[in-house]
Amino acid sequence: MVRCRYATVLLTLAVLAGCSGSGGSVSTAASTGAGAPDPSDLADVVENVAPSLVTVTAHGSPTSHGSGVVYRDDVVVTNEHVVGTAKTVTLTLADGATVAGSVVGTDAVADLAVIKAARTNLPAVPIRTELARAGESTLAITGTGVARGLVSAVGSPEEIRTDIPAEGSGLFDTQGRLIGLGTRDNAAVPSAVIAYTADRLLAGRPPRHPDLGVSLAELTSAIRNALGVDAEKGAIVVAAGRASPATKAGIRPGDVVTRVGTTPIATLDDVGTALRGLTTADTDLVVQRGGNAILLRVPVQQM
Repeated sequence: MVRCRYATVLLTLAVLAGCSGSGGSVSTAASTGAGAPDPSDLADVVENVAPSLVTVTAHGSPTSHGSGVVYRDDVVVTNEHVVGTAKTVTLTLADGATVAGSVVGTDAVADLAVIKAARTNLPAVPIRTELARAGESTLAITGTGVARGLVSAVGSPEEIRTDIPAEGSGLFDTQGRLIGLGTRDNAAVPSAVIAYTADRLLAGRPPRHPDLGVSLAELTSAIRNALGVDAEKGAIVVAAGRASPATKAGIRPGDVVTRVGTTPIATLDDVGTALRGLTTADTDLVVQRGGNAILLRVPVQQM
């Protein structure tokens, strides 16, 4: 996991990033179009995703309630803090029907829990594969309500933030694709992390959360042209903790990460994918600094 620190420079880069680059996509849908969304279209989005939203009642001590989304036709994803130590839950569907569920696994770091439903053929939510962009419209939807807001910051491939309370809500783009699941304090887990975590837990494998201790922004053409960055593609380091592994290894704010291990980095998504795929305690990191490509050996810690 790459830590997110919201310095002034990050806000500047995030605003620039919101002006350029491509939105996410899934194989069955086109990218989000430009311009403000029509409110009537948003009502259609809410109506269309409603069947994929559930209310989760965890039978622990005490009983707790929260929201979830249908990930597969018999799998629901919700927050880990909703499930707690409970092994069984009740799922209330959009039509009021209730279904028993068993907790497959939880991940406290991502605040996610995976539930196997006793019923199949549930309508899975469409998932957007690429990271949300700062400034894009989002809908925070649960089985009981909806709020409209913006993605306010993306400083990490592991977390997005919104300007509206999103705890327990499915976060959707204006095409009705899931871009995240709200956790706490206006934060949300991006859809790529949801898919990775859910698939790992369903396979009986613990999710991995590597941490470099830096804040990143995607290197868009707007950032590159406005600030004179030499690199063509990559993830730009906008802040680095003094005691972080990356700082100790020599990385600096302003560096552009162009390779992690053997994986070329073109987007912020690529960084998270590369880090989660590592099997060693350290990795080669190539950064562009001015006109020079620099190879660093960086320790990677697990959150």
